[in-house]
Amino acid sequence: MSVNGMSDYHIPADVPDDLADTYLENLMAATCGTGSMNLFACDQKIEHL
Repeated sequence: MSVNGMSDYHIPADVPDDLADTYLENLMAATCGTGSMNLFACDQKIEHL
């Protein structure tokens, strides 16, 4: 698995310039350094009898 450098990622326009480094650090922390994330949602209903 190859790991991209921080310069390979696009920073959203709504991230202030002075927080761009923080955004990238948080992205790397959340994705374990891969920059890739799988998101999924579940609908779990609990029935009480």
